[in-house]
Amino acid sequence: MGTVGQPAIGKTSNSNNYNYIGFWYQAGILNITDVEQLSHNPLPKEYMLKQNYPNPFNPTTTILFSIPKQSMVTLRICDVLGKEITVLLDEELQPGEYKAVFDAGQLPSGIYFYHIKAEEFRQLKKLMLLK
Repeated sequence: MGTVGQPAIGKTSNSNNYNYIGFWYQAGILNITDVEQLSHNPLPKEYMLKQNYPNPFNPTTTILFSIPKQSMVTLRICDVLGKEITVLLDEELQPGEYKAVFDAGQLPSGIYFYHIKAEEFRQLKKLMLLK
């Protein structure tokens, strides 16, 4: 282990470290915290994806959503080109309100999007990372 930009002699690489012209860096790992159910009562009447907060954020933000019936739910983060950055959630959930905390500490500043898909419901919202 060392610091970013530590000189390396020869070729060094593995699944976490890469050699670039005599320097190495540790590959960034996105820290995704668990999705937490907030309440059972009263049950939501409709699907909803709320705006993340804080927004802009650095480095963590909270995403709230609700589902009115048992559903397969996918929550993804994408960049402005539509490239998937990470999947925060991809599982069947019971009806209720949920909170997902996204840690983007390893990502560069910029605009990103989060997208939810649950049954027939789909919605996209923008978030901004400022470092």
